[in-house]
Amino acid sequence: MNEIILILAALLLGLASGFIGGVATGGGLVSIPGLMFMGLPPAAAIATNNLNAISGITSALRFHKSQKLQIRRMWPLLFTSFFGSLAGSKLLLHLNQTVIQKTFAIVSIVLVITFVLNKGPHSAKRGKIHSLLGIFAVLLGSIFAGLFGTGGGFFVVYILCYFYGLNIMEANANTKVINIAGTISVIAVFLHAGLINFQVGIPMMVGSTIGGYIGAHTALKNGEDLVKTIFLLAVFVSGIKLLLE
Repeated sequence: MNEIILILAALLLGLASGFIGGVATGGGLVSIPGLMFMGLPPAAAIATNNLNAISGITSALRFHKSQKLQIRRMWPLLFTSFFGSLAGSKLLLHLNQTVIQKTFAIVSIVLVITFVLNKGPHSAKRGKIHSLLGIFAVLLGSIFAGLFGTGGGFFVVYILCYFYGLNIMEANANTKVINIAGTISVIAVFLHAGLINFQVGIPMMVGSTIGGYIGAHTALKNGEDLVKTIFLLAVFVSGIKLLLE
């Protein structure tokens, strides 16, 4: 592929995935297959996609302006995400992913069916026990995100709704910050392994930065129903995609 065309394609890919990630979560559903189509091996595509996640800072800043972030309350989850993603990225270098991938696909589809039947995810007032269980759940989600480069954010949104009592807009906003913490550790591992393709990753990150801000603005403007709809669609598409691979 011509170098200029490759850079433009990466930029557009970043815009699309950043927008989806900014509105809800799951931008990796667009960027990881796109990177593979551009010629990157699966492990390199997953590794390079993490540069995309850095652009989540712009989405987080946009949500912060609207007072959706609860940074002080999220501190334990930031550390949990960092170490969980670190473990997951190391597992990626050694494990056969097929069984875990199929398991996640089934769980994703079941979650969507549950959300739709219950018109959720729902928020509710929760106590300390729920917070402790939430930390463990985020750990598992972060390990998965480190393994597959996407998907963990779906679980974190649900965890923040169910275990921390956030509505889906607040959960979506705070997930951006939690994911950034995990991305830092993942990038360090993949850099050491030499898996990140910067020629494609940098323009994709630029596009994702712009797309993420626009997506977050769109979510805030159009309200919780849009976020919930895109969130559920992204989870369902992810589950079907992983199940068929």
